[in-house]
Amino acid sequence: MADTDLLAVSRDGVQYKITRGELDAYLKPSVPSLPPMDVPKGLYFGGQNKWIEQNSPLPSGVNKKTFTMSLWFRRNGLSADMIMYVTEPSSQVTFNTSNVLTWYDAGTASRLVPNLVFDNKTEWYHFVMAMDTTQAVEKDRLKMYINGNQITDFTTETYPALNSNSSYWSSTAKRNNFGGKDSVFTHLVAYMSEIIYVDGQALLPSDLGTTDESGKWVPAEYTGEFGSNGFYLNGDTSSYLFLDASGNGRSWQSMITTGFNVVSTTVTPTSGT
Repeated sequence: MADTDLLAVSRDGVQYKITRGELDAYLKPSVPSLPPMDVPKGLYFGGQNKWIEQNSPLPSGVNKKTFTMSLWFRRNGLSADMIMYVTEPSSQVTFNTSNVLTWYDAGTASRLVPNLVFDNKTEWYHFVMAMDTTQAVEKDRLKMYINGNQITDFTTETYPALNSNSSYWSSTAKRNNFGGKDSVFTHLVAYMSEIIYVDGQALLPSDLGTTDESGKWVPAEYTGEFGSNGFYLNGDTSSYLFLDASGNGRSWQSMITTGFNVVSTTVTPTSGT
């Protein structure tokens, strides 16, 4: 039945004629959107030897099956191999010389490479990865979103096995880094803002962003739980520590002690669609 076909609906003894589309809209519950949020600070990653690292390993109770990573980024360097996030053993989010993004998780052997090119140095992008390996349907175990939209077109698409454990967010002495790793790796040249990790939940983009009056996808304040091991980097600092605003005390540390201040600009993400 088409959305424009008329249906006869009876209510209180009176018959009405409405379309299928009107009936669906009436029955579908309304989902309130979050208000837009001003973001006064961001982190600037300026290339080689400039990255941030967790100040201490995450506790052993970190959820390896279900979590969400959310961040905003704006590239300031293109056409080179760059690391946005990396943890040992070799789980990472990277860009290659063709400006293509790759998600790889060594723990679950999952890899997603969207059929997208990130070669714009003026646009902000909202990147969300939601993992839940307890889901029965393979493609529900790992979802990627860009600017509020779920990505379904991939050039490489390998999903986690049921109930497999991710190696993201290492809870051992192994490190978790944003922006690069050691001096032998190509480091990120980009701005990042609103870096959020939620432990134990696979969120939707609407939990973290919203559409403003002009139709653009913009940040919104996250009002849910971070989980016992989640963190939130909003740009606040103390010396060379980047402070966790989630209340869990998971601060991150700049890995260079002189001449490096990643909070070097005021950043207000206003991503296009």
